[in-house]
Amino acid sequence: MSYLERQEWASIEDTIFSIESKIEDIQAEMQRFSSNYDHLAQLQAQLDELNINLMEKYERYEYLSDLGK
Repeated sequence: MSYLERQEWASIEDTIFSIESKIEDIQAEMQRFSSNYDHLAQLQAQLDELNINLMEKYERYEYLSDLGK
């Protein structure tokens, strides 16, 4: 594992946790604003982006985990 990969490995779990927390917050906000379709659409776009980012981080986590073995 390179130096940069070791640095990334040290912080990736915190990054994943942060994204998961943001997803939970947006889902809760979506419940509160379920009748405001404009706001709901904006929240859905944010949620979609966060889910894509989360999947990328999970894949990166797996890759780095395999390197560390």
